[in-house]
Order: sequence, then C-alpha cells, then structure tokens
Amino acid sequence: MNLANHKTIDNPSKQRFELEGDDGIAVIDYKIGKTGKWYLVHTEVPENWEGLGAGYKIVREALNILDQRGEKIIPICPFIKVFIKKHKDDYEHLLADGVKL
Repeated sequence: MNLANHKTIDNPSKQRFELEGDDGIAVIDYKIGKTGKWYLVHTEVPENWEGLGAGYKIVREALNILDQRGEKIIPICPFIKVFIKKHKDDYEHLLADGVKL
C-alpha cells in the first residue's frame, strides 16, 4: 500500500477526517464544541496498514488542515497527544488555551 498517493480529507457529515486507501480507511473522529474548539477524540488505522506510517500521516494532514483554517484543538486521543508532543514546534500553537499535554 503506497499511502503517498492518498490525502486526508475532512468529512463533516461523519465528523471525522478520513485517509482512504485501496484496501481500507484510517479515521480521526472529532466533535466541535459549542465554543468552536475541535475535540480530536479517536484515531483508528486498519490493522493491515500498521507499520506503514498511516497514523502519522492522517494526524499530520488533519492538523495541517485545522491549522490552515485557524482552528483550535483539544486532543483527547492519546496518539494525537504524543504526536503533538513530538512535533511541538509545528503544532503546539493549535492547542486551545489552557490545554496541557
């Protein structure tokens, strides 16, 4: 599976980001709070994609989409929290006021 040819999209009707491939789909479920903050709740990658970097790809691309829109986030998903900790310089500014990792 070559994920380089696939891009993450926002699917607002399902409240999730999706990275669709030929043999599965990775997702990040989210909720948008009353104040407009994005709660990134859960990341799931197909078992057959494990070890291919799909988790990092969908998180990176979803965060980039949110950054371009000027959104603020509250990561609930442990995988996303770890990703942001590892890439603080690139993504820490997306955190809503008062959010600690």
